[in-house]
Amino acid sequence: MKRFLWLGIVFTLNISLAKAQYKNQWTISQGYEIRTNPSFFGMNVGAEYFPAHYFSIRPSYVVYLPSLGKASGANLDFRYFLTEKKTQWYATAGYGYYQRKFEGNTQPILRQSYFHLGTGLNLKLMDQIGLNPEIQSQLGSNTSWVFKVGLVYFVN
Repeated sequence: MKRFLWLGIVFTLNISLAKAQYKNQWTISQGYEIRTNPSFFGMNVGAEYFPAHYFSIRPSYVVYLPSLGKASGANLDFRYFLTEKKTQWYATAGYGYYQRKFEGNTQPILRQSYFHLGTGLNLKLMDQIGLNPEIQSQLGSNTSWVFKVGLVYFVN
């Protein structure tokens, strides 16, 4: 039941936020992702701040939906934008933390830390709303790929 409540909240937050890539700008995003190894579907929310032109810091939180138990993750990404205007390509690198709790099982909580590298783009649909596909390779004890797509709202 809690999972459906979370789904409802996330779907309500489906309108996300993002802007260009200039100093002191903010974006807010909400999206979906598919992770390999283990294979999970997840929903994420994040914010992005530009401390310098073309460079951003983006913390995000993801809730995965495994068939048994609970799983979540937190990421801190650093992005460098290669282009501007309507299609904004970027390279990303960062650090992530993943946790999974198994229910009805005596297994301990699984915790993993990893570094990741990837690329993506912000495709502006309107002045303040964009589409954000991204692909990342998570490098750690359990290497996996993450495919993301989300909406971005450019706050200022």
